[in-house]
Amino acid sequence: MLYMQVSLTAFLTLFSARTQERFFFMVLPSPILFCAAAASLIVSTFLASYWPEGDLDGLPVKGLALGDYSLWPLWVWIYCIIWWIIQDALKVAWFKFCSHFGLFKPELVDRVYFEELNRKLPPQPEDKH
Repeated sequence: MLYMQVSLTAFLTLFSARTQERFFFMVLPSPILFCAAAASLIVSTFLASYWPEGDLDGLPVKGLALGDYSLWPLWVWIYCIIWWIIQDALKVAWFKFCSHFGLFKPELVDRVYFEELNRKLPPQPEDKH
């Protein structure tokens, strides 16, 4: 169950984090990101659900859908989606809070970062045409 929860929340968090101050559904992911995430979520759900019973490093393991109650994968998905929506709402609220009070101004952070980056780079030779 823990493997499945970690696998799901990692990719769901990626969809939330990439939109910064907006909700995850306001910006569509690129097709490559969507396909990679879908493939990963399907594979991890399948592995967590149907892993054969046995021992793994001395610990007993068995797929979530192989026990007496086969709906565990569905409940893990529901749990992860609920917390993903809460996490995304808190992310948007935090961005609004920071913006309202002028904390962590992105334009200032970007300018300082690029100035520092330019100081570390060696001078580029001029193009003579």
